[in-house]
Amino acid sequence: MKRIIAYLLYVLGLLLLVFYAGQYQEEFRVLAGQTFNPLPSILFSSIYPFIVGLYISLPQFINMLRKKGALKVNWVRILIVGIPTLVINSNFILYYLTPLGSNPLFGWIYHGYSLVGVSLIGAACGFTILSSITKEEIRDQYSSNKEIDFSKF
Repeated sequence: MKRIIAYLLYVLGLLLLVFYAGQYQEEFRVLAGQTFNPLPSILFSSIYPFIVGLYISLPQFINMLRKKGALKVNWVRILIVGIPTLVINSNFILYYLTPLGSNPLFGWIYHGYSLVGVSLIGAACGFTILSSITKEEIRDQYSSNKEIDFSKF
C-alpha cells in the first residue's frame, strides 16, 4: 500500500510540475512580448527540461541513498553524456548571451533542433547528472561471508 501511495504522489508531483511549468512558460512568453526581452523565456526553456530530467531520476536516486556505502560519481558518464547534453540544452542561453553565439556550431544547434528535441536532450542531461551519483558498497574485512580454511591450523 505504501508503494502505491508513493507512485501516486510521484505521478501527482510530475503532473503538477508540468501544469505549473506550462503556466510559467506562458507568462514568460507574454512578458517577452511586452518587454522585448526574451531572456526570461529562454532561461526557462533551458532550465525546465533539466529539472524534469532530475525529477524523473529522483526515485532511483532516493533508493540509492537508502543503501549503505560511500557515494561515488561516475565521471565518465558525466563527461561523455552529461556535458554534451548540457551544452546543447544551454545552447539558447549561449546563443543570446555570449560571443559563442556567433559560432556556427551553436547556430546549427539552435536552428537544427526543434524546441522539443532540445527539451528531450535537456531532460536526458538532468537524468544523467543525477543518475551518475551512486553508492559503492563498503566491504568489511570481517564479513560473515568469508570462508575459513581450518587445514592451516
